[in-house]
Amino acid sequence: MRKHAELQLTYSSKETDMRAMRNSSFKQKRLFLKNLLITLLAAFVACSLYGCYYSSNSDSSKPKQQETLSSQSEVQSWAQRQQELEREQKAYEEEMERLEESAPEAIAERLGIPQSHLWYNAGNHIGEACTVAGPVVNVYQAKDANGMPIFVDIGSAYPSDNRVTLVIWAEHYDDFAEMLNAVDHGGAWLSVSSYLDVYDGSLQMNSDNGCEYTWWTEVG
Repeated sequence: MRKHAELQLTYSSKETDMRAMRNSSFKQKRLFLKNLLITLLAAFVACSLYGCYYSSNSDSSKPKQQETLSSQSEVQSWAQRQQELEREQKAYEEEMERLEESAPEAIAERLGIPQSHLWYNAGNHIGEACTVAGPVVNVYQAKDANGMPIFVDIGSAYPSDNRVTLVIWAEHYDDFAEMLNAVDHGGAWLSVSSYLDVYDGSLQMNSDNGCEYTWWTEVG
């Protein structure tokens, strides 16, 4: 009986040890699996977060790139428009300068003609000996009229009232021939000193009253 009890005790002790070993092994395996699961879970979470970040960063970079390209396009468009405006401004200034230089007052100043002598001021000197100056607009001869007068319109052409006409009779032609040939090609100015009268509602100077004159050609 003792021997049987010892064997039973030994068996029980071994069984206990085996059970303890199995429990220990099971605990180790469970701990290993737990750690492995935690590691895999951590790796999955990390990958997910990295993937989301990369995707978000990639997606967010596209609008930024598009916004940058759009901004660059707007800047280039604005620069081109600015250059166009500068060219238009320059052209406008040049045109204004040209118009100013071609204005009667500017031309008179360059030619040394007093402003009071310009044809549009002649109405203040009707019935007086005065000087009238301005651009020669038209030269024509009435060959069928008595005395075959030559008409030199200053300032504006017939039938405008804003003109002064120098009437040169055919008998006086030789005294004016050089001037008439010079001013008959356009771009000329004429200054005449004589008696100013009114004929048929228009201001006139007449070669019968004697005239002193000066002319300029190729006036801009």
